[in-house]
Amino acid sequence: MLRQWRILDSGIREIVETTGKVSDEAQKTRLEGEAGRNTLKDLLSQVREAEGAMKDLGEVVSEL
Repeated sequence: MLRQWRILDSGIREIVETTGKVSDEAQKTRLEGEAGRNTLKDLLSQVREAEGAMKDLGEVVSEL
């Protein structure tokens, strides 16, 4: 009976350890996703700024 309890305990410990690893990886993936979204937001902002500058330049050239 003691042997069975040890096997059960070992199995539970393995499940807990594996669950912790999965949780850690999920957290890393979430953080990487957030970083990617922030990078895309920054790029979109830069594209919009460049678009505005190009329009302004076009107006200046048209006035010449």
